[in-house]
Amino acid sequence: MAGARGRHGRRVVGALVAAAGAVLLLLAPPGDRGAATTAASGPDGHAGYQPVTGSNWSGWAAVGSGFTTVAAAWSAPTVRCGAPTQVVGPWVGLGGVVTNTVQQTGLEITCASGKPVYRAWYETAPQPPVYHPDPVGPGDRMTASVHRTATGYTLTIADTTRGWTRTAHTAHLQDDHASAEVVVESPTGAFPAFGSLTLSGATVDGRPLASTDPVGFESGTTSVRQTRTGPVRGGSFTVSYLHE
Repeated sequence: MAGARGRHGRRVVGALVAAAGAVLLLLAPPGDRGAATTAASGPDGHAGYQPVTGSNWSGWAAVGSGFTTVAAAWSAPTVRCGAPTQVVGPWVGLGGVVTNTVQQTGLEITCASGKPVYRAWYETAPQPPVYHPDPVGPGDRMTASVHRTATGYTLTIADTTRGWTRTAHTAHLQDDHASAEVVVESPTGAFPAFGSLTLSGATVDGRPLASTDPVGFESGTTSVRQTRTGPVRGGSFTVSYLHE
């Protein structure tokens, strides 16, 4: 575990503050974003802004207010471990870009004794994650969603290959609905070699992720990038491994 803030989603806020221009990128009106970064229109006609480097998140986030639902799917990657500190995991969540509070669920692949261990989990940060006991393996097709209701959150993850689904319900202990994320993260800041990981069917409040003009993230620093985040088209994008 990583302390009071939980294992996942804990570093991105500090990283954004440290990254030059990142906060301006997030908070500037849509018409001003082009001054902070380069925009490229995808086939769906929506802009895909170049990712902000400097966090342990890789992926895309809708930023605004009042988000209620985020969902996505992926296949669990095959991982090659190089050190026991290496961890990688895709997840979806609400909150966490503006504050340290994030409601999230996903998959974690941890290197233990040189072998990857696959575990599904959910977290209501800053509380630590809760791990599900169900088996997961490389190549398994997974879906995940987080939904905010009037009284709390519903966090659902399923392994459609093995035929199990887990759903958790939490109260509004920490409420942040100013962002909705689809992310690949290393909570330790050290990635194992995972090749490339495509997240698909990503939606925010029922709309394709790209239609929200999302903000992108890449892990590492400007001098040593750990991952490359591809453009989001509709509800799909790919995160590729570059460096531990």
